[in-house]
Amino acid sequence: MITVAELVARLGLDSSQFAAGVARAQGAAATMEKSIGDRMTSVGNSMMTTGRKASLYLTAPIAGALGASAKLFGDFEQTLNVFAETTQATGTQMKAVSKLATDLGADIKLPTTSAKDAADAMIEMAKAGLSVADTMASARGVLQLSAAAQVDNARAAEITSNALNAFGLKGDQAVRIADLLAAAANASSVSINDLGFAFQMASAVSAQFGLKVEDMTAALAVMGNAGIKGSDAGTSLKSAMMALAAPGKKAAGMINELGLKIYDTQGRMKPFRGIIEEVTRATSGLTEEQRNMALGAIFGSDGIRAANLVLAAGTEKFDAMSKAIGRQGAAQKLAEAQTKGFKGTVMALRSQLETLAITVGPIVTKFLGTLVKFVPPLVN
Repeated sequence: MITVAELVARLGLDSSQFAAGVARAQGAAATMEKSIGDRMTSVGNSMMTTGRKASLYLTAPIAGALGASAKLFGDFEQTLNVFAETTQATGTQMKAVSKLATDLGADIKLPTTSAKDAADAMIEMAKAGLSVADTMASARGVLQLSAAAQVDNARAAEITSNALNAFGLKGDQAVRIADLLAAAANASSVSINDLGFAFQMASAVSAQFGLKVEDMTAALAVMGNAGIKGSDAGTSLKSAMMALAAPGKKAAGMINELGLKIYDTQGRMKPFRGIIEEVTRATSGLTEEQRNMALGAIFGSDGIRAANLVLAAGTEKFDAMSKAIGRQGAAQKLAEAQTKGFKGTVMALRSQLETLAITVGPIVTKFLGTLVKFVPPLVN
């Protein structure tokens, strides 16, 4: 039989072994808990990392694209607001302007034009005094001219509006002006920008004396081939026409002496080609000295250049140039040539993406608010 002392001793031993076993079990549990905790932390970190990566590689780019769309739409909307203030257009007119700008931006015949570009062009035409209807009608011509001449919309609008206003033409004649300028640039050594500066100087006087815009353009292109370009050409042609229409005493005496007939029997100035024929006829029998003295007396130092190169040079060059600049669609074809190749493709892609962004802009601006609230938890 076990004694009390042995029982106490054995219980003590078993107790110590039990305690040791409990301690081992606690240690194992702690180890397991730490392991599970570490794994859970790892999983949590992994999930957070995944969230951040999703934000970095998916959410952030989407938010960026949507933000860019919202900005482009905001810029477009601002441009339309300026147009509305400039023209005092009605709500109905503004809807039509907005739709036209978007349609032009999506037009494959204007590959480098975005909706914002079209709206900018219409603002410039409105600033030049055109009505809302004429501004809308002129937009395509201005954009074609901009692409053909490789100038900004403001410059293209300035050139176009100067011609339309000077010759009393409606906005729907803007394509006609663009075609004339592009064809003249193709057929001569002048650039569209050169012609723009020449138009600025010569248009008002030419229109006043009954010249057609085609006649003036042909004369300026002929002068350009002789090295007289830009505002110099415009000033010379203007001075020559003024010298004929309202001559001073000395010039009037020479005109009478030569038998020049600038006006018809009803007191109207003859067509420009008829004036060329008349001046050429009147000076054709003169010696070089007499001819130079006669032209100098009539046209003065400014106008004599236009007189020598155009008015007294016969109709052959003028007729050839008139035919060359009569090509319809010249601006569109030159614009297409200017936008071919890699550079044009990149510009076209940019414009089309801008127009797309503007088109979906109203939807994006509403959605973006919700997205902004959703992103911070993923990032943090």
